[in-house]
Amino acid sequence: MFRTTFIAFTVMTSLLPAQEVSLTHYHAWVLAIDSKGGLPSDIKAEEWEVKMGGQALPLKRMDSPTLTGNLIQNWAIVFEPILDPRFRATAFQSVAQFLTNLPEGDRVLIIVRKREGLIPLTTGLTPNPAEWQKALEQLPSVLCMAFEGTPGVLSPSLADLAEPTPQAAPYSREVFTAFVKKYVEALPKITEAGPYGKPEHRGTKVIERLGFDSPTEARGKLKVVLDEMRSMEHLFASLGKLKDPTHCVVFSRSEADDFSHPSVAAATRGTFARTTGDQGGPAEAAEIATRDIKLAQAALRKSAILSGITLYSVAGTGLTFRGNLAAEAEATGGFAFYFDNQLPSRFGSSILAFGSRYRLFWDGPATTSASPKDLTIRTTRKGLKLIAPTQR
Repeated sequence: MFRTTFIAFTVMTSLLPAQEVSLTHYHAWVLAIDSKGGLPSDIKAEEWEVKMGGQALPLKRMDSPTLTGNLIQNWAIVFEPILDPRFRATAFQSVAQFLTNLPEGDRVLIIVRKREGLIPLTTGLTPNPAEWQKALEQLPSVLCMAFEGTPGVLSPSLADLAEPTPQAAPYSREVFTAFVKKYVEALPKITEAGPYGKPEHRGTKVIERLGFDSPTEARGKLKVVLDEMRSMEHLFASLGKLKDPTHCVVFSRSEADDFSHPSVAAATRGTFARTTGDQGGPAEAAEIATRDIKLAQAALRKSAILSGITLYSVAGTGLTFRGNLAAEAEATGGFAFYFDNQLPSRFGSSILAFGSRYRLFWDGPATTSASPKDLTIRTTRKGLKLIAPTQR
């Protein structure tokens, strides 16, 4: 399995005095896939093209998958509320099977949205499968189906993540693999028997579920989602402090995803006859929600990009409904998955490839702006698909 500011001086011209140009070191992770689904590791540095803020910049260094594939990877797996028991079981299975294939040494942090907020189920980042097993066993009974309790709360241990210390005598991988086999077989019954095992709102339209007929109810649900998204911003910033390549996978099928559903956009084009004293109608509530969610998504995208993590989204049910964080994940060079019967196999086989990426380094003008710049990464080699960040 395969897996930075300095000062440069301008040349003095006859018209201008010498000036200092501040340059900043940048890097990006890029996954290259050939036409057969293979991961080529022989792309040369001269075959890459990097543009940042529309300016072509020369590559300073390149690490190939032959090198980066040997790096220890950090994997933060976040479970936001998942509404339907079928999706819950699919999410738990996808993660369990993925963990059985992780390279030795990779570290995992499993986080779940409980009534108390975003809480870790593992003791920080850990390479110990025994910790992973305990977390998987708890998931069906603790993961909420909706935003209950106190939204927007982030466990103090997640707000200040520390580099994990080496652990002696790790739990046997063989024992963990055997556990996962039995766990996956029992998941339908375990999920159904848990406190969140009964379907809710099945067949209910998204507009009704969000309460758009009652603007007060819709605003309340929107505030809950916005508070939760701000806590995710803080989590991303905390993950960005870790030294090794860090990935964050967010599973979700909640009100946060509903606010990004196509029917909400369609509701903004609806008609509503205003009367004296009313609080607006579905169209007005949908318009306000759409605006505020887009602003929150932009803030989340900025936090993820500036932290340097790679974000992955698992939400929605297809290309027309991809959930809350699909575009944000792709902007970081990650990927957006959706729920279907093939998710466990697609997720497990696809996401591990992101441990075998190219790391490209370049220098660019420093900026006082806290906002990311547009980034374009291409290769002159034909027949390759690149999955790369679009901002930096």
